[in-house]
Amino acid sequence: MCLVIGAILGIVPAGQALVCAWNGSSGDWFDGSKWTNGVPSNGDDVVIGSGVVYLTNETATLGSYTQNGGGLIFSNWMTKLTATNVYLNGGSNTTPAAFTTSQMSNRVWIACTNLFIATGARIDVNGKGYAKAGTGYGPGGGGNRAGGGYGGRGGNYAAVGGATYGSTNAPTEPGSGGGGTSGGDGGGAVLIEAPGGSVTVSGTIRANGANGAANDGGGSGGSIYITCRTLSGTNGLISAAGGSVAGNAGCGGGGRIAIIYDSAAQSNVTGLLIQISAAGETSGSYPADLGTLYFPDNQLLISPFIHSGQWAAPGAANFSFDTLTVSNGWVRFFQDGTSITVTNNLMVVGSAGRVEIGANTYMANGSYLDGTYNLLLFYNAGAVPPALNVGGNLILTNGGKLYMYSIQTNDSYPSYGARVSVTNDLLIYASSRLYPVSHPTNGGSVFFTMSNLVIASNAAIDANSLGYAPGSQSGSNPGFGPGKGAARAGAGYGGFGGNFGNGGGLTYGSTNTPLDPGSGGGTFPGQPGGGGGGLVRVQASQTITINGAISANGYSSGANNSGSGSGGGINLICDLLSGSNGTVSVDGGTTTGGAGNGGGGRIAIIYNPASQATNPLPAIRFSARGGTGGSYPADLGTLYFPDNRLLGETIPHSGQWLAPTNNFAVSTLAVTGAWFRFAIEGMQIRVTNDLLVSGSSARLDLGGANFLANGYFKEYSLNQRFLFSQGTLRLDCGGNLFLTNSASLYVFSGFTNQTTTNNYGALVQVGSNLVVANACWIYPVSNPTNGGSVFLHVGSLTISTNAGINADDGGYVGMSINSAAGFGPGSAGSRGGGGYGGTGGYTGPGNPYGNSNAPAQCGSGGGNFSTSAGGTGGGLAWIQADSTVAVDGRISANGTSVGAANNGSGSGGGIYIRTRSFTGTTNGLLRAVGGASTVATGGGGGGGRIAVWRMYHSYPGAYSVTNGSGGNPQATEGTLVLGTLPMPGSIMTFH
Repeated sequence: MCLVIGAILGIVPAGQALVCAWNGSSGDWFDGSKWTNGVPSNGDDVVIGSGVVYLTNETATLGSYTQNGGGLIFSNWMTKLTATNVYLNGGSNTTPAAFTTSQMSNRVWIACTNLFIATGARIDVNGKGYAKAGTGYGPGGGGNRAGGGYGGRGGNYAAVGGATYGSTNAPTEPGSGGGGTSGGDGGGAVLIEAPGGSVTVSGTIRANGANGAANDGGGSGGSIYITCRTLSGTNGLISAAGGSVAGNAGCGGGGRIAIIYDSAAQSNVTGLLIQISAAGETSGSYPADLGTLYFPDNQLLISPFIHSGQWAAPGAANFSFDTLTVSNGWVRFFQDGTSITVTNNLMVVGSAGRVEIGANTYMANGSYLDGTYNLLLFYNAGAVPPALNVGGNLILTNGGKLYMYSIQTNDSYPSYGARVSVTNDLLIYASSRLYPVSHPTNGGSVFFTMSNLVIASNAAIDANSLGYAPGSQSGSNPGFGPGKGAARAGAGYGGFGGNFGNGGGLTYGSTNTPLDPGSGGGTFPGQPGGGGGGLVRVQASQTITINGAISANGYSSGANNSGSGSGGGINLICDLLSGSNGTVSVDGGTTTGGAGNGGGGRIAIIYNPASQATNPLPAIRFSARGGTGGSYPADLGTLYFPDNRLLGETIPHSGQWLAPTNNFAVSTLAVTGAWFRFAIEGMQIRVTNDLLVSGSSARLDLGGANFLANGYFKEYSLNQRFLFSQGTLRLDCGGNLFLTNSASLYVFSGFTNQTTTNNYGALVQVGSNLVVANACWIYPVSNPTNGGSVFLHVGSLTISTNAGINADDGGYVGMSINSAAGFGPGSAGSRGGGGYGGTGGYTGPGNPYGNSNAPAQCGSGGGNFSTSAGGTGGGLAWIQADSTVAVDGRISANGTSVGAANNGSGSGGGIYIRTRSFTGTTNGLLRAVGGASTVATGGGGGGGRIAVWRMYHSYPGAYSVTNGSGGNPQATEGTLVLGTLPMPGSIMTFH
C-alpha cells in the first residue's frame, strides 16, 4: 500500500485510495522503487509525467490513470491497463517492436469506464504488428515486394498482394508485414474496453502499417477495436492505414476499425470531430485497398464526411442526406442494392476524396489481373443495381473521385447495371475523375443522366480497362465479352482484334447506340492479358462540355504473350456538344510482344443538329484507334455522329467515320497524326484544293468497312485480316495530294462494277500532283474475292526514295479450308500456286490470265492443303498520269509467300502505268513477284504483269516479274511490257 501524499495529520485511514507517481526513469511497472512509494494497488490514482514504463502484466484496478508525458509500453498480448478513468494528456502508449508468427505478440489493451485522449497525446502502434519478411508475416503477409493485407488487400506486385482476414465488427488481430527484407511491418492492435462510459479522442490512436523501402512492400494497417457508451472528441484521429512504398513495390492495405457505441446515447453527442481512417495506400505504382470501418449504425455518416474505409455498419443499404460533402475521405458503400439520395448537392473534395458505390467482390488474385499487376480488380456481384440520386449538383473538385460499380444485367435490369441521376449538373473540375466500372464477365454498365455535364481541363471520365476482363492467366484462355480474344489474341469491338492464332476478337454492338463495354484479351499461361475499356453512357438534357477527357481505352498487355483489350464504348446524348482541347477516346490496347492487339471501340455522339448549327464548333479530338504494335495489329473502331458538322478541313480524329451521309466536300483537307477511315459504302469525297496526310501515326483509309470472316479467309501468317468495301468509293482532289513525314494512304476497293467502262472498284483522282515523300506509302487493296481494284488518275506522280505504292498481298485471297482453291481467274487447286502473268507451281496450278499490255487485274490466291491459308495474290497498282510518273522508290504488287507450308503461294499482281513521261533514278523498282514456298509440296506463285506505257522514257530503275520458288513443276515468270504511247493526235487500239 502506497503512502498518502499530503495526508492530513500524516494519518492514513484503512482502505483509502492513494496517489502514486512514477519517478521519471525507465523501468518495469512492477518495480516498487520506481514509484514514489510502491507499486499501485486497487483504487489508487497513478500519475506518469516522464520516463518509459514497461507494463509486463495486468495492472491492478486503478481509480485513475493520468499520463502527462513519457511512454507506457504494453509488453505482450495479455498486458492490460485497467482503471476507472484514463487520462492521456501527453506522451504515448505503445508496444515493443513488430513480431513474427513464432514470437510473443503484443497489443495496447485498456479497460476503463472513461478514456480521455487530449490533443498531442497518442496511442501509437504504427508498425508494431506482424513483421516484414521475404514473404511478410501474418495471415495477410505480402509476397515478394508486395504489400501486406488485412481489412483491404495489399498492393498487387507480381500477383501476390496480401489477402484480407479477420473480423469486421470485432477486429483484434494485428496487421501483416510487407514482402521483402526492407518492407514495412504491419500495424499493431489496440483494444479499448469502455462499455459503460465515454471515449473522448482529441489526440490520436494510430495502428498504421509501416512504409516499405528499397522496392519492398508496405505493411498493412492494424486493428482498433473500441467498445463504449459514447464517442466524442475534437480534431482527433483514429487510424489503421496501410504503409506506403519508396520504390517499385506493393503498398499496404488498410486495417480494420470497429467502434461499438450505444446508439441512443450517441445520438445526444454534439460537436464530434474525429477523422477515422482505414485507408489503403495508393501513392505507389501498386496501390492497395481500403480497410473496414464498423459502427452499430450510420450516425457518423455525416457531412462533411472525412473518414476512410469500407462502410460496414449493419442495416439497410439506403442512405439519405440533405447535402453531402466528402472531404479527403475515401468511403466505399459495398452492400447489395446500395441507394444513396442527396436532396441538394453532393460534393467530393480533395486529392484523397473518393466515393465508391457498389464494389463488393475481388477477382481472384493470380487469375485476373491487369497487364502490369498494378490494379486491384473489384466488381459488384450484387443482384440489385446501385443507385445514386442527386437533387442538386454532383461536384468533383480538387482531385475528388467517384467510382460507380455495375451489377450484371438481367431480365429485371436489361438496360443498365447501375444508375446515377443528377437533377442539375454533373461538374468534374481539374484533377478530378469519375470512374464507371462495368461488370467484368457480364458487361452490365452504368447509366448517367443530368442537365449539363462539364468536364474541366485536366479532369476526366475514366473507364480505361473497366470493361470485360481478360482471360484467366492460369492457362491459355480467352477473354470475356462478345469480342473476346482467343488465347494470346486481341479483343475486338468496333474494330477486330489482333489475329494471333486465328482467334482475334470480332466486332459487335451498335454503331449509333453503343451500350456494351470493350472485351478482354486472351491470355498465355502466367502472363496477364488486357481488360477491355468500359462504357461511358451519358444522357444530358442540355449541354455536354468536354475541356478535359472521356476515355474508355483497352488495356495494353505490353511485351508479353497475352492479348490486349479492345477499346470500350462512349455513348453521349445531348442537345449541344461543346468543348475546347477535349479528347474522347476508345483506343484498343497495344502489345509489343507475340500476341494480338486490341481493336478500337465505339463512339457515338448524338447531339441536336439544329442547336449545334447555331453554336461554335467544339474543339474535341475523337479517337477509336486499334493497337498496331508487334506482329498482330488490330483495326479501327467506329465514330458516329448525326451529321458531318464535326468533320472539318483538318481531321485530328481516329476511327471509322459513320455519320449517315455518303458525301463529304471541303476546300482543303489535312489528316495530321490521326488514323482516319471514310468507311461509309459508296463514299464520295471532294477536296477542291490540296489534301495533306502528314505524320508517323497519320493514316487515311478510303473504304474498308468490311472484313472477311475469321476461319475461312486469313493472311498466311495470321497477322492481319482482309478489309474491303462493297460500294465504289471515289476521291476527287482538285489540287495536290501530299503524303509526308511517314504517313500512309490505304484505298480499299469495292466490287467491280461490270457496267462501267473502266471496271474499277475505287477511284482516286488528283488534279495536280500526287507526292509520296520519304517513308510514306500508298496501299491500294483489291477486293479479295471479286478482284475489283483501285484506279489512280493523277496529274503527276512523284515517289521518293524509301517510299512508294505497296500492293503486296493486296489481291485475291487464298482459303483456309482443307484442299480448297484460292480466289481469282488464276486460282490454284490444292497446294498449287496462283497464276497471273505466269503459271503457278506444283500440280493443279493456277493458269495465266489477263492482258499483258493492259494488266488491270490483281493476282490470284494459292491453293490450300492444311488449315492455314493459301497465299494471297499481289494487288494492282493501276496509275494514269497526265504528265509525269517519277519513281525513286518502289511500286510493288508481290504475292504472299507461304514459307514451309504445303499450301500454294499467291501470284504476283499487276502494275499498269500510262503516262506522258516516265522518269526516276537507279533506286527505282517496279516488281510483281510471285510468292515463294520452301517445300516441294507447296507451289510457288506465278509472276505478275507489269506494263508501262509512256511517250518519254528516262527511267533507269529495275523491274521484276519473277516467279516464286517451290513446287514441282516450278511456277513461271510473268510478263513485262514497256510500250511507247503515240504522240498527241495519234490513235492506238489494244486487242
